[in-house]
Amino acid sequence: MKEALHVGDYRNLNLYFRNITAIDYGGICTNPEQQITAEKDPKLRLIRDGCVIAIFSLPGNEHQYMNQGKTVVHEMGHWFGLYHPFHDNGLRENNENPNPCNPTNPDDHVLDTPKMRYTDAMIGTCDTTLNSCPNDNGTDPVRNYMSYSSDDCMDEFTPGQVARMYEIYAKYRQDA
Repeated sequence: MKEALHVGDYRNLNLYFRNITAIDYGGICTNPEQQITAEKDPKLRLIRDGCVIAIFSLPGNEHQYMNQGKTVVHEMGHWFGLYHPFHDNGLRENNENPNPCNPTNPDDHVLDTPKMRYTDAMIGTCDTTLNSCPNDNGTDPVRNYMSYSSDDCMDEFTPGQVARMYEIYAKYRQDA
């Protein structure tokens, strides 16, 4: 699909809307840092670039948590180089389970985004008192577009995230 429909070069964001029903996420998007490392062939990198968005996450649809189109904003955050606030919460290749609350863990690589642990309990919540990393400054960023909160709750990027998006675009996409 992407090969047939892609328009422009690496500077241009391509959004692909699909009727995907067998998934529990609203979209998937390429992150330029990860894509440059993973795909050495510039032609393949370009073809695979862009965001695939599930139609059920768009405004007017019936999904319980994703129904205002904010999945598009979240996925565009990935395209501009952002990670989830709980980015390094999963298992690494060596089966080491990193502690996302550890001060030395780079998490989303943005200093002003509070650290958080990923839990299923946060999906769809708008509880701004959640604090999964109590020794870190701030509560869990449930209002952040890069969290897995409901569309009702998400309404912000931090200034550091905005700066990172400009930085990553300039580094990987601007002169592509």
